[in-house]
Amino acid sequence: MKNISLILLIVIIIMLIAGVKALLPSVKASKPNLWGYRSLCTFTPISSFILFWAAAILFIVRARIMSQNTMKGTYISIIVLSVLFISGIIFYSYKYVAAKKDGTKYRVQSTEKKTNKN
Repeated sequence: MKNISLILLIVIIIMLIAGVKALLPSVKASKPNLWGYRSLCTFTPISSFILFWAAAILFIVRARIMSQNTMKGTYISIIVLSVLFISGIIFYSYKYVAAKKDGTKYRVQSTEKKTNKN
């Protein structure tokens, strides 16, 4: 059990670091994220949200493994986190789709202007 707990802890830490790292600004990003700045992951904040949610679920699972009992609140915690996760994904997916549509229109217009000049 200690090996599983240690492995889960390492995976949780990696997910948290990756979630934070995805939020960091980057000049090399191809386009801005949904929050309007260029970050290491242009799918931010959705990617960070997914990583933080997965880390939270693994943290709950690890706590249950460590305690070796039923932990009545475990299922409630997972349900609450899942509802928050799904609502966050729905909220940001509308913004993501809108941003992608705007970006596509802009690219098509800019391409047309370049071809008309030549």
